[in-house]
Amino acid sequence: MGEKEPRPQETSLATPSWQKITEAVTFLKRQVSETRETGQKLLNHPEIQEGSEAAFRAAVNVAISCADLVPVAGAVASWGADALKIIDEVRYRKAQKEALERGENPLNVKHKRYNLTPDVHVLVATLTEGLEVFTLLGIPMPTHAIETANQLWYDVPRLYKGIQKTREVLIKIHAQREKARKAAAQFDTSQFMKEVFNNLEEGDDE
Repeated sequence: MGEKEPRPQETSLATPSWQKITEAVTFLKRQVSETRETGQKLLNHPEIQEGSEAAFRAAVNVAISCADLVPVAGAVASWGADALKIIDEVRYRKAQKEALERGENPLNVKHKRYNLTPDVHVLVATLTEGLEVFTLLGIPMPTHAIETANQLWYDVPRLYKGIQKTREVLIKIHAQREKARKAAAQFDTSQFMKEVFNNLEEGDDE
C-alpha cells in the first residue's frame, strides 16, 4: 500500500488567529468610543441642541397637523398639544418671575420639550381651536397647521444653523482624528526603525 498523502493544512481563513480576533475587537471598541465621543460633542453644542429640538418640534407638529384632518382623533391630538402648551406657559412665566426675584436672568428659563409651539402666542394656539367645531361636524379643519406654520417660521433658521454647525464640528473632529492617526503611524514606524537599528548594532557587537 502506498503512503497516505498528507492532509492539507487548514487555512487561516477557516480558523482566524487570536491576533486577528484581538485586532477586530480593538477596532470595534475604538469605533464605539469615537462614535460616543462624537455624539457627546454634538449634543454639548448649544446651536446643535437647538437645531435638534427644532427638528423634533417640526416633525411632531406636522404629524399633528396631518392627524388634524381626521374628525375627533385630530381634535384630540390638537387639543392635547395646546393643553400641554398652556401648562408649560404657566410654569414658564412662574419660573421667570422667581428668577427675577432671585436677581437672575429670566432669559435663562427654558420651555419644556412638550411645548411644541414655544414661539407661538398662547392666544393664537387657543383661539384657533374654536375652528375645531367644523372638524367635529365632519369638515376637515387642520387648525394645528396654523400653529405649525407659525412655529416653523422660527424653527427653520434654527434647524439650518444646527445642520451647518453639525457639519463644521464633524469636519473638525475628522481632521483631528486623521492627524492623531498619522502621528500614531509615524510613531510606530519610527519605533520599528529604532528596534531594527538596535538589533543591527547588537549583531555588530557580537
